[in-house]
Amino acid sequence: MVPDREEGRASGRDSTGLRGIDGLRMRRNCAESDIISTVMLPLVELPATTRIRLIPPRDQDLERVALLFGELEPVLLWLGPRRPIREIALELIEKRELPPEGNPDRALTALIQDPADSCLLGVLEYYCGYPEEDCLYIGSLFLSPRCQGKGYGSEIETAIAQAALERGYRWIYLAVGILNWPALRFWTGRGFTEITFVSGDEAFGPGKFAVIELRRPIAGTPDWSPTGGGLRVA
Repeated sequence: MVPDREEGRASGRDSTGLRGIDGLRMRRNCAESDIISTVMLPLVELPATTRIRLIPPRDQDLERVALLFGELEPVLLWLGPRRPIREIALELIEKRELPPEGNPDRALTALIQDPADSCLLGVLEYYCGYPEEDCLYIGSLFLSPRCQGKGYGSEIETAIAQAALERGYRWIYLAVGILNWPALRFWTGRGFTEITFVSGDEAFGPGKFAVIELRRPIAGTPDWSPTGGGLRVA
C-alpha cells in the first residue's frame, strides 16, 4: 500500500495480516549546475533468527504465496477493495510495490519459512533508503494465521532493526490500514508511536479505506529514547 501525499489516496495493500506498508514522495529539485551527491547506505540484507529462515521468492513460489494470501483474505479486505489473490501474490514476487522513483535493487522481499520443514509462515518486504537515505521502510509483513500471536512478528522486527542499525540506518517507517486494529496494536506496542502521514478516504463508511504511517527511531541511535508514550504526530 503506497499512500500518495500529493493525491491523498492509498493504493496497494497493507502490511502483515497485521501490519503496514507505505511510500512517500521524495523529490529533490535542483538547477542543472547543481552537483548532487547521494551516499546510499548499504543494503540491509535479510536477517536470520533461531526460528525462521528468510529466503528470496522465486517464480515457482507463486502458488504458495497465493495460498498464504488466501488465508489472509479477511485481513486484506480491511485494507482495500477485493482483488484477485494471485495478482497480489505476483506483485510481491515481482517487487511491483516501490516508492515513487524507487530502485528495485533496494527493495528486498522474502519468504518466511520454518527452517525445519520449509513450511511457509509468512512474507516480508522492505525498502532501504526511503523516505530518506537513513530510513528503512517495512513494506509488508504478513504472517499466516497459525503463526500470529507467537512472537514471530516481534522476532523479525527486532532482527531487521539490529541489521539496519549495524549498517547506519536511524529510522524505521511503515504504514497500517486504519481498520487493521491487530496491526495497530502490534506496531504501536513495538514503539511505532510517531504519526507521520495519513492518507485515504476522508469519510468513514462501507468501501472506504485509509492508512496511517508510523515511524520509530532505531534503538541505539541519537533519536532513540527508552521511554515510551502514546501516539503523537511527528
